[in-house]
Amino acid sequence: MGYTLLNCFPEIDFICSGEGDIAFLEFAKNFIIGKEIPKINGILDRKSSLLEINLTSPVLNMNHLPFPNCLSIFQLIKLLNQ
Repeated sequence: MGYTLLNCFPEIDFICSGEGDIAFLEFAKNFIIGKEIPKINGILDRKSSLLEINLTSPVLNMNHLPFPNCLSIFQLIKLLNQ
């Protein structure tokens, strides 16, 4: 699906395909500091080969992922329900 989005929307430069918890963090760190984006499994760009399109890094241990901070969401829900 990611590759199709790249082909259909010229405004999109990168797509996170598959499990993005680790890949997107690595991508964002490089992007924010202005470094050239290295090849990251699960991050596709317009130059990605057919092999790269099928490479993703699955999360093998869910305990290694950060726990999501949903506090702001709950605060917004509370505010909207007042």
